[in-house]
Amino acid sequence: MIKQNFLKSQNNLLAHQTVIPDKNPKSNGVIFVHAADGNRLGPHRMFVELQRKLNKAGFPTIRFDFSGCGDSAGKITRNNIQYEIYDLLAVAQFFKKKAKLLSISLFGISRGARISFETLCKYNLNVTTAVLLSSPAPTSKTAVKSFSYQLGQYLYKLKDPQKLRKLLFGKADIKQITKTFTTALKLKTRYSAKPENAASQCPLLFIYAENDPIRTDAEKFYKNICTQLGLPFNSKIIKDANHSFFHYKWKEKIIDITENWLKDCSK
Repeated sequence: MIKQNFLKSQNNLLAHQTVIPDKNPKSNGVIFVHAADGNRLGPHRMFVELQRKLNKAGFPTIRFDFSGCGDSAGKITRNNIQYEIYDLLAVAQFFKKKAKLLSISLFGISRGARISFETLCKYNLNVTTAVLLSSPAPTSKTAVKSFSYQLGQYLYKLKDPQKLRKLLFGKADIKQITKTFTTALKLKTRYSAKPENAASQCPLLFIYAENDPIRTDAEKFYKNICTQLGLPFNSKIIKDANHSFFHYKWKEKIIDITENWLKDCSK
């Protein structure tokens, strides 16, 4: 049974699609948490395709848009993720009641992964597991690497005469370019520092992209913090992939890895 509707979070209405399998639904449901400037479809409809697979396996699922994203009301809060944490808490409460769940699992990418991680540390949500893709680390080194990578990408694009002409004649999207660089530089201050404890104790699966410029620092950061907090974790690296896993082969690998991980954690 597919339901697409709105749920209330703070003073906003969040768009969502909730799917509860008709036959023998599991008591553990999966919440999809999208990235900044993203929506409930996920990059290249990754969330949609994984949702269908999980529904066939009996998992109830919910995909939603954060405040100010997709079809949801409200404004985007770029430098304070606490409001997005409130959105995620509202979604979790709604989803548990609607699907009559005993526990939930989280699947987040990029900013959505970091939001999921901070939520798990701050609140006890009775979570079975979380799968976190390209989760950024709030460090100065990561911010510099992210900025350098974005700068390199734009300089490479300017080798294209057509794109260079657009820039020289004022037809390039300067606002979007500025936002990209600003977002990279504020990576350290956007998220909170290392949490002192983890309210939700559950196994975590970190999935990194081999060609993501922040991978090595993020991998080290989360390894250290999970060890300090006593959180069991595992990690996978998708060969040749970029931060958002845009190629269909990378997406298919993630879907297979995630489906198997969720099934194992739900036994």
